[in-house]
Amino acid sequence: MKLKWAIILSLVVIPVVLSGCINSAHSVEEIASYRILKLYGLWEKLPESVRHYIELGLEGKAEETLKEDLPNVHNFLIASNVLVCEAAQRKAKELGLEAHILTTTLEGEAREVALAFGSVIEEIYHRNRPFKRPCVLIAGGETTVTIEGKAGLGGPNQEFALSIARKISGLRGVAVLAMDTDGTDGPTDAAGGLVDSHTAEVLRNEGIDLEEYLRSHNAYEALKKAKALVVTGPTRTNVNSIVIGVIL
Repeated sequence: MKLKWAIILSLVVIPVVLSGCINSAHSVEEIASYRILKLYGLWEKLPESVRHYIELGLEGKAEETLKEDLPNVHNFLIASNVLVCEAAQRKAKELGLEAHILTTTLEGEAREVALAFGSVIEEIYHRNRPFKRPCVLIAGGETTVTIEGKAGLGGPNQEFALSIARKISGLRGVAVLAMDTDGTDGPTDAAGGLVDSHTAEVLRNEGIDLEEYLRSHNAYEALKKAKALVVTGPTRTNVNSIVIGVIL
């Protein structure tokens, strides 16, 4: 009762909208709960009664647990990956470049996602589709790196940058930035990497085998030799990563 007349203000800084807002009204989706529990191997560890209730929801036999709005609670989303991508888009337009947000849910193995992103750049560069040059491509989300055996130093964004450096090699006027918004990509002091059409050639001249450095997940050392590391220091926020490709 003491909190009945209280007004609660929450300023939310999160990668996923409302994922950390404990004061917000919400609805529980059983299918989402089921997938997450299965993904992390927790399904079988749940009490049978809990599994049974979720299964009823999957079959449409349980009512959704929709909460009523809380009139004295106000949640303000002040930072998210969507907002970061939109800010980058606005800045590009201020500089006179058409900017397109491809997605804010980027995910997958960093080096493979980089090749897909690079393929879109190639299509624009050579054929002016799906967008015409000059333009900027923006994507947000969170890629991953699967480590098997001994690994070097790096992070998903550095590996993304090193991988796409191969794809855009020789495409004059093309550059790609891949960075983590918290300023720390993997266990390194770098936020990510900034590569262009010359990066792969620079590395070859330095005696760097790009494929070998990618296989050993040693992107940090390769980008360092090419002076292509992005070091911002801690930004005191974390709303996943952003990739920006410029095609002039």
